[in-house]
Amino acid sequence: VQKGFRRIGMADFTAQLAAGDDTATIKAAKNLFRGGVERFIYGTVRIDGLSQGADGLWSCSVVGKISVHDFKNDVNVYSTTLTSQASAKSADAAIELARAKLAGEMLPLDLYYNM
Repeated sequence: VQKGFRRIGMADFTAQLAAGDDTATIKAAKNLFRGGVERFIYGTVRIDGLSQGADGLWSCSVVGKISVHDFKNDVNVYSTTLTSQASAKSADAAIELARAKLAGEMLPLDLYYNM
């Protein structure tokens, strides 16, 4: 989580995640995990904006759409959309900071207080 959603991990259903097809994503996850997990946290993080200001700093905004599915009861127990923004001297650094803020700070707190 704290690395900013760089990789999907052991999931091999990136097309379903990218397409936003929750039904297909859950089906693929059930097949992959085969009862090995009770709750599945999944979603996407996309760059919403990236620009360089007059001061030379780059600003990045990312949007994360995250869901939690309970396999035991076969129900989506939580969904959220989070937006994170950061500025840095380079575009890559601004993207990295915005992702890390969303994944390492905002998402854990959101899940902790809202689930």
